[in-house]
Amino acid sequence: MASYNRSDCRLCGSENIDMVLHMSPTPLGDHYISADELSMIEKTHAVDLYLCGDCGLAQLPETLDAAEVYGRYIYTTSDSLGLVEHFDKSVSIIIEKFKPEKGSLIVDIGSNDGSYLKLYQSKGMQVLGVEPASSIAKGASLANVPTINEFFSKKVAEGIVGNYGKAAIVAANNTFANVDNLHDFVENMKSILKEDGV
Repeated sequence: MASYNRSDCRLCGSENIDMVLHMSPTPLGDHYISADELSMIEKTHAVDLYLCGDCGLAQLPETLDAAEVYGRYIYTTSDSLGLVEHFDKSVSIIIEKFKPEKGSLIVDIGSNDGSYLKLYQSKGMQVLGVEPASSIAKGASLANVPTINEFFSKKVAEGIVGNYGKAAIVAANNTFANVDNLHDFVENMKSILKEDGV
């Protein structure tokens, strides 16, 4: 998918969107450039913040080519101070509240380095990550967190159900902000979720 600018809200489809904060264009912040690239001018992207007047969603209209964003992506969950501890509390609350059976499938979309899923593994759950950044997905798999190295799609959802069954819990931590077609994304999430799943 090539980069493009949206003129409608990615949540409700309204064209009643207005800029609420102008910011200077910026290069991608999720990878470092090599020494050979220091003399090159980096491509910048608009980060003006728009607000939908109908549903209230704040969003960036510029939609980037996902392969460009995740091709050299380097951020890992475990790099953020306090995030793993937050996930640990979150997982404990979710298990306590929803009481999935031991061995239940937990799927994390945008699973990054598997930090979130490792916490479910430690509680006896079967886990599966979906992560588009190749090097990060490979690292998660090497750390014994099964990870599908693809963008979450209908095809991936069908493969999950066919190979693993349906999930008791589907998570997508800080993922919606990076998804252009929210409706397809949610439908695909629903398709891998058990009827009583969360």
